[in-house]
Amino acid sequence: MDNAFTDLRISASNGGDTEEGFWPSFTDVMTVIVMIFLMAMLILLIKNMDLVTQLRATMAAEREAAELARNTSVEKETLALRLINTENELSMMRMQLMHLTEQNEQKSQLINKNNRLYQNLSLQLRSLTHDKSTLTAELEKTRSSLQAAATSISSQQRQMTQLESQLESTQSALQQSREENEQQTQRLAQLALESDNRVQQFSQLEDDYSSLKVKYDKLVRPARTPKGKFVVEVRYQRKNKRDIIEYKTPNMSAFQPLNRTQMDKRFSALKNQYQSKLYIKVIFPKDSGLSYNEAWKFTSHLHKNYDYYFQEEPEDLTETDTNTNQTPTTKENP
Repeated sequence: MDNAFTDLRISASNGGDTEEGFWPSFTDVMTVIVMIFLMAMLILLIKNMDLVTQLRATMAAEREAAELARNTSVEKETLALRLINTENELSMMRMQLMHLTEQNEQKSQLINKNNRLYQNLSLQLRSLTHDKSTLTAELEKTRSSLQAAATSISSQQRQMTQLESQLESTQSALQQSREENEQQTQRLAQLALESDNRVQQFSQLEDDYSSLKVKYDKLVRPARTPKGKFVVEVRYQRKNKRDIIEYKTPNMSAFQPLNRTQMDKRFSALKNQYQSKLYIKVIFPKDSGLSYNEAWKFTSHLHKNYDYYFQEEPEDLTETDTNTNQTPTTKENP
């Protein structure tokens, strides 16, 4: 049995051989352990580098998302301001259209009146012309009668003298009527020319005033803007001879109706609450049924009493602007 298997135990060898066989084996074992440790560290380092790369990519993506959200918010605010300004411009253009429409109606009425006057004068002229023809025929008939009645020339001469005096008076009256007709025609043409000149002067003065007002406002103070303000929208129209006033604040999802007394109370409270931050945007829908004076007085009342921009104006400038803008009697749709 002892010779059947080789004895591999360390104790089976001599003492010196045991020490020489043990240390090389221990060194190999430690080498393997160190290699395993180094490989584990290498794997951990590689995984850590991948995690760091993923973390950096994630942080970069978050920064890009935050920047995109910031840019989107700024663009949204800019578009909202542009929309409000565009609606204000559209309202002013509607008011101007209403103003021009009333001016056109007034001019049409003046033209119709002048046409009727011209027709009456034409009828008078035709009547006078017919009277002249009749008198001329009578004169010719009288002259032929005088030539035929040679025997009674004395009496006929007296009659002819009377008829000639009547003819002269009739001709003078006809000539006077012609002169009056020509004077009236010239006066009518002069009035039409003066009317056109006054309309042109008025338009030029309005253009000059508008340009000077814009330049003055630009020099004196900044432009009116809803940016950073509490914007309250007021919609005013007339349906079935009944005034409809509605308002909406940024906190409201839809317009709410109210009458003028409630409107003044509500805007007085908003003015006390927001003071220099209250911005009032007046909206007149298309076919609002309002005249220019009604639209302007309503807008002026709200702006002068509650809007921040008109509260900060100098008193002299406000009075001048109000008196100037209250002059037109036509309607606009701001």
